[in-house]
Amino acid sequence: MLAAFVLPKSEPRIFTDYFYFLNLEGWVYSFSWGEFMSDNAVGFVKSVAVLAVMFVVAGNVMSARAQQTPDPHQVPVMDGEAGPCSVAFTVTDEKGAPVYDARIRVKMRYGFAGVKHLDLEAATNVDGKTLIKGLPQKVKDGILYFHGTQGKREGSATYDPAKNCGGINSSIVLREDKSATD
Repeated sequence: MLAAFVLPKSEPRIFTDYFYFLNLEGWVYSFSWGEFMSDNAVGFVKSVAVLAVMFVVAGNVMSARAQQTPDPHQVPVMDGEAGPCSVAFTVTDEKGAPVYDARIRVKMRYGFAGVKHLDLEAATNVDGKTLIKGLPQKVKDGILYFHGTQGKREGSATYDPAKNCGGINSSIVLREDKSATD
């Protein structure tokens, strides 16, 4: 086994430092930088570089595993980044139980003459809740129509951002689509 360390000369200059290797028998070997970078040493340097990359990757994998699992009760947030308005939803079934992973979609046109388009989709957490923020205050036709689905169940809600821009709580009740079963 070799131990490597660098001892500079009294006047170190580029490529003039010496590398000293000490083996287990106590013998000391010294190589100048130019000698160290021979063909065998280039392979050694490449091996050291590969090991360094492996340590970095292993560290990233270990830190990723150390992270906690996400909180299922944390309310998901969809940010449209189009304005200051927001609306929070609670999605339930006909019996009032919260619906997990319900999809709430909204399509809107806003801006001068309604030339800007924004399509958003948000999913609910285990409590049936989600928050959609960053909605424009002025939309074409004045009202936003939110459509909620999960499997064969559907529901909807409306929201007027000009009247309730500060954020409101709304609910969507998902019902089985009877026309799809007929």
